[in-house]
Parts: sequence; C-alpha cells; structure tokens
Amino acid sequence: MRYIFTLALLASVLFLFSCTPDSNSTETTDYVYSDSVFYGENLLIKDELSYSGVDFGLLAFVPTNGDLVVKITKKSGGNWRVVNTSINNWAISNFDAATNSQVFSSIEPDHWCHLHLEIPHGTFQLDYFEEDDVDPTYSKEIEIN
Repeated sequence: MRYIFTLALLASVLFLFSCTPDSNSTETTDYVYSDSVFYGENLLIKDELSYSGVDFGLLAFVPTNGDLVVKITKKSGGNWRVVNTSINNWAISNFDAATNSQVFSSIEPDHWCHLHLEIPHGTFQLDYFEEDDVDPTYSKEIEIN
C-alpha cells in the first residue's frame, strides 16, 4: 500500500512539472519594427513620420501566435509600387482604388516579414492591426518628400 501511495505521489509531481511552462522556451511575444531594412527606411518604425527618397521597406517581426495587418492609405501624392521579387512573408491585397488603400497581412508568425516599396512624394496613413484587433493597434500619418 505504501508503494502505491508513493507511486501516485511521484506521478502527480511529474504531471505538475510537465504542465509548467518551460523557462527556456523560444516563444516570442513582442512585435519588432526594426530600423534596419534591405531597401531603404522602414516605414513601420512607429516614431518616424517624415521620410525622403523613393525606396522604402515594410519590415516587422511577428511573434509566436501573432498576426499583423498593415493598411496603407494614400491621402495625397502618387501611388506606390510593390517590388514583387522582394516579398517575404506578406500576403498583399489588390490596391483598392475606391479607398486609395492596400492591405499587407503577415503569413506566418515567429518570422520576419519584409518587402520593398517604391513610393513617390505624398502623405499616407499607416494603420497597424496586431493580433486580431478590429481597431488599429497603432496609426500614423507619414509625409514622403
């Protein structure tokens, strides 16, 4: 009887420890908008509002179990062009001429998403939807000279 109690206690302890999250987990939780991009300045850096040039990137790290959608809306100026050979981990909607906008959605979490945009001068609204948010997590209006 003592052995059965000991085995039951040991099994219970092992079960509890197996359900405890691993402190060495590689799970990520933060969205990262790096200033280092392949094609020019990263339009997703949150505190940057003024840009110059024509070549830009959309670069973001999407955490484990995360989702990111970025909507770009033209307020004034010219239309942008996505350089198709540069797309990595983004699904891109068709340009909506009625709203002057386009949506960029991350494909796979726990990976970097990047692409190359060519944008002439103008003013643009960027709306970030992190996780499954219906309202933007963050919005900014940028000026490109």
